[in-house]
Amino acid sequence: MPFSAGIYILEDCALANVPPELLNAALEQTSWDGPRLTKANWRKQLKNRIDSLDREKARADVKPFLERERDLDSVNKDVLIGLLE
Repeated sequence: MPFSAGIYILEDCALANVPPELLNAALEQTSWDGPRLTKANWRKQLKNRIDSLDREKARADVKPFLERERDLDSVNKDVLIGLLE
């Protein structure tokens, strides 16, 4: 799976308050190797994934999908973890 795929699926779903069942279905398509997500653990799982983020690799993964290069500045741990709060 691309390094950041799981992160962005979780981020998008989290912001839209998608139920964990749908998160699990989406993550299965990315070869997610983490535990099944529940309402109790999805934030912790996402934080763990963000903590292991290689910033440059994540930026390279997402760059082709951005209209503005300056949006790459938001691909960092502080911004992503801030979305969880």
